[in-house]
Amino acid sequence: TYKNSVRTGPYVYYHSDGDRQEGTYKNSVRTGPYVDYFSGGSRTEGTYKNGIREGPYVYYSSKGRREGTFKNGIREGPYVYYHSNGTRLEGNYKNGVIEGLHVYYGSNGTRLESTYKNGVKEGSFVFYDSSGGRTEGTYKNGIREGPYVSYNRNGSREEGTYKNGIPSY
Repeated sequence: TYKNSVRTGPYVYYHSDGDRQEGTYKNSVRTGPYVDYFSGGSRTEGTYKNGIREGPYVYYSSKGRREGTFKNGIREGPYVYYHSNGTRLEGNYKNGVIEGLHVYYGSNGTRLESTYKNGVKEGSFVFYDSSGGRTEGTYKNGIREGPYVSYNRNGSREEGTYKNGIPSY
């Protein structure tokens, strides 16, 4: 809607690829709640402030749901991704890039705690298997690399080395 050549009120944009965006304009600037519908069936819900995505958002798809926050149009802070297969990811964005502790919870009771630096796994990790054992090691440039130690449920201990992601005992 235009009022005195200024966009004001609700809008719906239909894109040639089948995507659709709904929201509100105030003084020709997007503001308030919005919903983006994508041709594949997914959608994002969030808020615009002064024409920029700001605050909590939720992304829904056939594979699950991701919840997080935009700050000045960039993903920032904690996020959670609930996958339809029962797995869950928890992590943190810094300036739009995954950074810091990242925890993956498997649907079978496994858990992987790892650290991201500039969007890549880097540094120590701990993997907890579903039988009560755990493995501790290191990622380098997104690949398991270097010494590791595994503690089995029965109390035994195994040491080895990862080289290019492949363990050796």
